[in-house]
Order: sequence, then structure tokens, then C-alpha cells
Amino acid sequence: MTYNIGRAIFAVAFLAIAVTGFNGCKKDSTGPTDGTLSVTVDDGADVMASALGDGNTTQGMASQMADVAILLSGGSGSQTKTRAPEFDTTVVRIGAIGQYSWNYTFHLGYNITGSNTMAFTYGMHGTYETPRMSSDDSASANWVVLGILPADSNCSISGTYNRQGSQTSKVREKNHFTTSIALNLASVVVNKASHHIVSGTVNGTFSVTGSQGGTATWNVTIVFNGNQTATVTLNGAAYLVYLNTGLTHS
Repeated sequence: MTYNIGRAIFAVAFLAIAVTGFNGCKKDSTGPTDGTLSVTVDDGADVMASALGDGNTTQGMASQMADVAILLSGGSGSQTKTRAPEFDTTVVRIGAIGQYSWNYTFHLGYNITGSNTMAFTYGMHGTYETPRMSSDDSASANWVVLGILPADSNCSISGTYNRQGSQTSKVREKNHFTTSIALNLASVVVNKASHHIVSGTVNGTFSVTGSQGGTATWNVTIVFNGNQTATVTLNGAAYLVYLNTGLTHS
């Protein structure tokens, strides 16, 4: 079945202030390049921030982790409204606020695999627009979720997250490029009440191909700080990512 679902929206005035503040802090340096590749690490960090952003920005990984928490808490935003041992559904999410817009189709599914364990999977494809970037991309995840009982205040998510797409930057040299992100999650903790990520570390790779054909693969590490931010280290450069805006501050 298909739903048109909108999450709770930030107040427009608040978002305008937040975007202005974050853009003012972000360093629009050219950043290091890799060989003949014109794309900078700063460009890559913007893509990583979008890949992590929540449901009011880019439908990134934080948004899907919120889906897990909502499902387990049985809140009003629950996608399934069911306690069946298995479930899958198609969800369409379309929205816009300020300089953000998104249009994604998801296929979500879960399977209760143990007394306190659930397998959660999804695939999606669509587009987003942020103050710093536009993208046409796809993502998929295979997660094992622990702490699914009502008595558990948090759940823990492990598994893989992959995202591929074509991006155009709106800043610096306004580069156009394609990317492929492959992440491994180890015990990322999500609070069921707030639906926010509490802690956890993610490692993986970020591959990029520039419009002129140059390519690079950079290591990436993500540490969730527990305050709606994450520290992303990409090719040795550290960036502070705001999950509720999908933006970076280096």
C-alpha cells in the first residue's frame, strides 16, 4: 500500500535562522583534491551530510533510524500500525520547506527474528534539494535491530547502509559528480521516545567520480555525538554535521 507521509515540520522562522547560521559558519574553501579530480573533500562532506540528514531535509540515514524508533514505540508516526512478525510497505514522501525539498519512494520491511531482535530493510530512490546541493540518488539498508521490547528505552542498530547518486554543488566551483557511499554500522543507539540517534560509530568508504572522469575513494568515519550532530572524518578532514539540517560546519 502507498502513503503520502509528511513528518513534523520545523517552524519556518527557526529553519531560516538555522540555515543562515550554518552557512555562515561553513568554510567554503576549495579544499584538497585527489589527483586530476576537480571535486573537493568539502564537496564530499556536503554529500555525506545529506546522506545522514533527517526527514525534513534529505531523507538520509537519520530519517530511517527514526522510522525504526517510531515503529518500535508505536507512536502516531508509525508506518505499519501492526505487531505482525513480518511486514512490508511502500511509502512516498514528498515535501518542501524553505530551501529544502524532497521526493522519495521507499520500500520498507521488517521481520521479527528473535525475542528481542528485528531485521529492518529498505530501499529508496528520489531527489532532494538543499541550500548547498541537489541530488538524484538511491539508498538501501540491511539492519539488525536489538532492544525491540516495550521496556527498552533505546534500540541498537547494526548493519550496512549504501547510497549512490548524482550531485550538483551550489557552492565553491559548483561541481557536478557522482558518488557511492558504503557504510558499516556497529551498535548505533537510537532513543525510542525522541527518535534521535544517541551514540554510535560508523565506518566505510566514499567513492566519487568527477564530470571530467577523475575518480577517488576516501575513507569515512562517523561518530554520533548525541546532540543531533555527528563528527564526520572524510579523507582525514573532520566536519561537524547537523542532522536536522543535513549541513556541515568544518
